Amino acid sequence: MNASVINATTTLSQALRQQQITQSQYVQPISFQQLKRAVSMGLNNKENYADLMSANIWPDKVGNVGITVIKLSYIPDAFSIVVRFVDQQYHDEFVKSEIERNFQSAENKYIDTFHGESTFRNDEVSPKRWFFKENTPFFSKGRERSHMISDFLVQHPSGHYKSLSDDGDVNYLRQPATASINIGTDVYFDNDTILSQFERLFQILEYKQEYKNNQIEIIVDNARTHSAKAYSLQDFGKNIGTRCPVKQIEYIDENGAIKVIDYYFQRGENKDKSKGLVELRKDLGIKLPDKAKLKEIHEILSTHCAFQNVTKLEMLAVKYSIKIIYCRKYHCELNAIEGLWCNQKAYVRSRTDQTFDKMIKLISESRINFVQRKISLKLFRRFWRAIEAYSKGQTYANALALFFSQFC
Repeated sequence: MNASVINATTTLSQALRQQQITQSQYVQPISFQQLKRAVSMGLNNKENYADLMSANIWPDKVGNVGITVIKLSYIPDAFSIVVRFVDQQYHDEFVKSEIERNFQSAENKYIDTFHGESTFRNDEVSPKRWFFKENTPFFSKGRERSHMISDFLVQHPSGHYKSLSDDGDVNYLRQPATASINIGTDVYFDNDTILSQFERLFQILEYKQEYKNNQIEIIVDNARTHSAKAYSLQDFGKNIGTRCPVKQIEYIDENGAIKVIDYYFQRGENKDKSKGLVELRKDLGIKLPDKAKLKEIHEILSTHCAFQNVTKLEMLAVKYSIKIIYCRKYHCELNAIEGLWCNQKAYVRSRTDQTFDKMIKLISESRINFVQRKISLKLFRRFWRAIEAYSKGQTYANALALFFSQFC
């Protein structure tokens, strides 16, 4: 059962009791299972979000019975994470019409996922902790160790993932695509490791029934592990047999199709030699002036799709029909997973004894605490209200003030 549905039911019931509104024998709430079916389509329809936020009560009608739809003060993850009170006589008809309405609003629906990495250090403590046990020093004095986590946060609740086989030294949780390493023991997360983790996620998503027929977007920051390119135009030599960083050039053309061109000759007298930019431009269909210099060739080829700033991660995502969105630098309000790290670190630092084993245990506990307290609802509410503020032309200062205020 969707936790936000249960929370919505509880919140609305409390509001009705405060207003001394009781349920008569003719009016009763939809059961949890029927409510789950009615709202199972969820919401991430950005086009209708602004209209949704501006309305507090939505009128509706089923048969000859008037229905009042009460919107909660927050929208966790769906248009219809609300509880509707319907006359029992029209109950089945209402549920049927609600399902049809959700199917219609599901066109061009997007599933937004946030990705990020963060490092936990066992010597970090909360500034509000004044003392430890007598046998624990205030400072670790060079004994600090670090644990780095790479994780995903998705707005839409869903069940377990399919299991995949694990390769390499990165530690994966049993079913999701969460990965972690001990810095100093394992290697630091690099671009290849991140690509492996993302491909693991992409493979898992193929089994997600809840995400079928929806466009999946993954929001990432501009860290080098995400934004590394397979090659740069400056890495290629001009003539046959000169330097070449890759065996093939892979790019996305104007129609969104993936094109692959061999950079080494496959036959002839120059077999196994690199083509050089002068020969490569023939495969790309580009004309060069006679006796063009390398700098001039760079300027001409830089406008071609093969040498645009497409990252390895974007190329990988295209193969699985997934879109990568790079969040602007220094805009934590546009990446909801930053709030996850803040919550987890606050939990760990307030309970740590500065030992590594204790920190690892607290990290696991902090994930459970994050889910139980439903912190994600606040993070996604803040994200969408920040998006709404920017869409209305608000400045960064105003959006950030709203982001950290009691109104967000």
